[in-house]
Parts: sequence; structure tokens; C-alpha cells
Amino acid sequence: MAASLGSRFWTVWSAGAVSSLGDGIALGAMPLLAVSLTRDARLVSLVDAMAGIGWLVLGVLSGVVIDRVHRLQLMWRIDLLRAAVTAILAFLVLSGHPTLAILYGYALLIGLVRPFFDTASSTVTPQLVDADQLHRANSATQLSLVLGANLVGPPLGTWLFLNHQALPFLLDATSFLVGAVLLAVMAHRVGEPRPTVDPAPLREQVRAGLSYLIGEPILRTLNLVVALVNMVLGGMIAILVLYVLDVLNEHQRTYGWLVSAFALGGIIGAALAPRLTARIGAGRASLAALSGFAGAALVIGAVPTLPALVVALLLAGCSSVTWNVVTISYRQRTVPAELLGRVTSAYRMVALLAVPLGAAAAGMLAHALGLAETYLIGGTLLALTAVFTGHRLLQMPDADEDSAARRPLWTAPVRRLATMATQWRQQ
Repeated sequence: MAASLGSRFWTVWSAGAVSSLGDGIALGAMPLLAVSLTRDARLVSLVDAMAGIGWLVLGVLSGVVIDRVHRLQLMWRIDLLRAAVTAILAFLVLSGHPTLAILYGYALLIGLVRPFFDTASSTVTPQLVDADQLHRANSATQLSLVLGANLVGPPLGTWLFLNHQALPFLLDATSFLVGAVLLAVMAHRVGEPRPTVDPAPLREQVRAGLSYLIGEPILRTLNLVVALVNMVLGGMIAILVLYVLDVLNEHQRTYGWLVSAFALGGIIGAALAPRLTARIGAGRASLAALSGFAGAALVIGAVPTLPALVVALLLAGCSSVTWNVVTISYRQRTVPAELLGRVTSAYRMVALLAVPLGAAAAGMLAHALGLAETYLIGGTLLALTAVFTGHRLLQMPDADEDSAARRPLWTAPVRRLATMATQWRQQ
């Protein structure tokens, strides 16, 4: 029987789960609030653009900060700040005085602090559980993200906004406040190691994290692969509504259910990822997830039917969470603790910036070639990525393996034959 993850982890998990639900509620309500202020698509899209500036401007810097402070203490302070800012927005909506400028300012501020919270959240888990429990812990974390931010939160936020415009933002502020309290309690209970203050200049500290990321072959490959995956996924999601309406000729309501199918696939992935990794190993699990991404895109492009699309989105959601669980766990257990924040922030910045690039590329390809053809191109790109990077992914060691696991798989039978030959000569 697997050992319990412990009350420390579950308290921090609960804080993240509540905040994720609040994020999902706001995600469902924010576009509706923007549309209630303007019908100009350019002005509406600026809300998401403002929210994404944080990773572009402060992504790498956030890692330097995370490696110099107590992570749980930083997390609860950020949640408290987000609770206050969101409560102000809720009050302005309630009073009937929201403006686009206020909405932009809110999105910008939330976006600027997000890299610090997300990096701290992704690096604090090794302080809460043992190394052999990382897959289970990260699977539980991914499950809370999928349930709150993707499956339950957005439709709930939409429904709440249509009934009372301020209510989604009041609930979001409350979720941040609850998260702050839980994290503050754990920050007091958990004896976090005192951060080592690196006397090196800021440029050298950033360079140390980047150098480790670039110099570690498996981690470098994972970062390249996740960037390509996010480009394709970003493109798939960006043109999905057009695919549903124009290729499948389905109703707009169908699109909302299909987004839920992706989230349902993520829930399946969260349940299966620890068992899959334990059975076939981290390397094979990551390659299976990458192959799942490729297969999903190819199915959408080659079989333009609603049942095929549902299956493909389930597969994509399952692959997404499986990939996250495997790769996050690997990063947490292999990167030195004093570099984990910097390496994680650089890794995530590359991964997240690929999403808008993929969305823009998919839009141009769909306009020039067609929607189904764009999915086929994305699936082919990921299939080729699996072919050319598979050998490196298969070298990923499991939690209980030593550095010898980094050797290519073909060396195992060669070593076995060599041992047998030695024994035969001795006889």
C-alpha cells in the first residue's frame, strides 16, 4: 500500500485547489465582462495580452527570487495581494463603474505576480513529500488544476456572471483569501530550509539557471519538446471553435462541451499517470504522452467527425496531464534545490511563450491551407518530434534509478552479453 502524502502536502494542495477554482470562475467571467464594455475584438483580446506580459517580462527573474526566499511565505503573501486586488475589482463591478482601463490594470497586475506564485508552487513540492512520492503528489496537483481551472470553474463563472456580474470576482477574491490563510498556516508549521543568498550579480544568477537547463541533456530535450507541444496545442485550441462550427457544422453549444472533454481527459490522465509511470517508467510514459499529442492532432485533421474529435480531445487532455506529471517530477528530483527556482522559471517561460506563437501560426496556416490541414501539419510535426527525440526521452531515469539509467536502452542487453561472456571465460 502506498504511503500517505501527509497533511503538509494536502494542506498546500487544498490552498492550490481553492485558488484554481477561483481562477476558473474568473476565466469564465472575465471575457464576458470585457465584452460588456466593448465589442471591439482588438480591445477584448488585450485583456489576455496584459495577463501574459508577466511571464515575458519577469519569467526568468522570478526564478532568482524563488531561490532566495521562503517559498510558502512568498506564496501566501501573493495570494493575499491577489485577494485584495480582486476584491477591489469586484467592488467596482458591483458599483457599476468598471472600465477597460481598470480591467487592463487588473489583468496586468495579476499577470505580473503569477510567475512568482507559479514557480514557487512548482518548486515547493519536494519540501513536502519524499522523492518517491513526487509522481503521486504532482498527479494530485494536476487533478486540482484541471477540475477547478478547466472543468468546473469556467462554466460556473459564466453562469454566475449572467446572474450577478460581481459574484464571480467576489468568489475569486475569497478563494485567494482562503488559499492565503492555508499557506500562511503551513509556512508557520513547515520548517523551510533557510535560503542561501547568492552573492553573485543578478546576471550571473540568471545565467546559472539557464546554463543548467541548457547543459542537462534530458531537461534541455524536455524543454524543446514541451515548447513544440505547446505551439501545436495552442494552435489546436485557437482554431477549435472554427473547426467545430465550419468543418463539423455543429452548434456553438457543442464547443463548450468539447472543451469539457479535454478537461475530462486530463482527469483520466491524473488518475493514470502514477500507475503508468510505475509500470513502464518515466521515459516511456513521456514518449507515450508525446505520441498521444501527435495522434490527437492527426485524428482531428484526418477524421472530421464529432465522435473522432471527442476521442482526440480526451486523448490530448490525458496526454497533457501525463506529460506534466512525469516531467515536473523529473525536474523536481534532479535539479539542485538551490537552482530549482531559476531552472523552473526559465523552463516554464519557454513553454508558455510558445502558446501564443502556436496560436498565431495556426491562424495563418488555417487561412492559407484550411482548418483540417492545419491539424495534420501539427500532428506531423509532433510525430517527427517523437521520432527524433524519443531516444533521449527514453533515457529519463525513474525515481529509484541511479545515473546509470541515463545510458541508452540498447546498452542493457550489450552489458548482459558482456557479463555472460566474462562468466563463460572464467568457467
